[in-house]
Amino acid sequence: MFGSDRPVCTLAATYGDVLAVAAELIAGIGPSDRAAVFGGTATRVYDL
Repeated sequence: MFGSDRPVCTLAATYGDVLAVAAELIAGIGPSDRAAVFGGTATRVYDL
């Protein structure tokens, strides 16, 4: 599950840059796993 420390992270980079790095780090995993990282897990865990 992805989570940033925004707005603190924006002291060093834009939020878009932080998100791009996260996406780059998980580029090797499948689409369903990427979806889980960027929303699916939070939706399930927090019953959203």
